[in-house]
Amino acid sequence: DYIRQHPLKTLGVIFVLMLRFLFGAYFMLGFTYKLTKDWLWTNKLQIVFQKQLATLNQLNDFYINKLHGNDALSAVEPDAPLYAFEPIYVEHFAIPFYLLIAWVVTVGELLFGLGRLCGVSVRLNAAAALFILVNFAAGGYFQFHTSIPLMSFALIFMCLPSGHWLGFDKKLYEKYPNAIWFK
Repeated sequence: DYIRQHPLKTLGVIFVLMLRFLFGAYFMLGFTYKLTKDWLWTNKLQIVFQKQLATLNQLNDFYINKLHGNDALSAVEPDAPLYAFEPIYVEHFAIPFYLLIAWVVTVGELLFGLGRLCGVSVRLNAAAALFILVNFAAGGYFQFHTSIPLMSFALIFMCLPSGHWLGFDKKLYEKYPNAIWFK
């Protein structure tokens, strides 16, 4: 009866749950990729970052010297591209801390993926996933405008109680009402 009385709300819940499962699968795929590529035990991620830095430097060089002539635009110029920050981020943060980043991202993707698939701590996991997505964008692995859907999904999961609709959050919240993990 509830589905017949509230068809749009039901469709919305089903849509959000499907997004949650797809988002969880996306993170599990990322975890599997990093695990199988030996990012946790080798310097392969450092090599990836070094190649990314070279690519970002080429893009900046093209933007500064080819598109605008040799007028030596600085990275703080108002019309400078968003990727002007990315080489600095990769060179001074990602490369020196590549092993820490590999562990944090890989374990994070595992926890975020499992959390979404099982409906455990969905809101908190979504906030942490948003942090990782912003860092991916800052490192130049996808531009902010192409990452907007993924970041929007994280915001949706932060706002809506999808773990209560289908998952363990509701039961855990009833058992631990003061815990912020299961709200």
